[in-house]
Amino acid sequence: MTAMLLPGPWASLATLLLADRLRGLGVPVSWPGFALAGLAVVALTMPAAVVVLWLAAGTP
Repeated sequence: MTAMLLPGPWASLATLLLADRLRGLGVPVSWPGFALAGLAVVALTMPAAVVVLWLAAGTP
């Protein structure tokens, strides 16, 4: 329960490694910006995936 209350990224090791690599390249990483970008990707990807699966199932 305590882990859910900690600030910062709660994502996978891949996310942390990507952020570290970007910082190493001199790209500033803002965690709020990173989270908002992730939400934008989800908002576009999820409906598209649902539509593709719906069409693949043959449901009119």
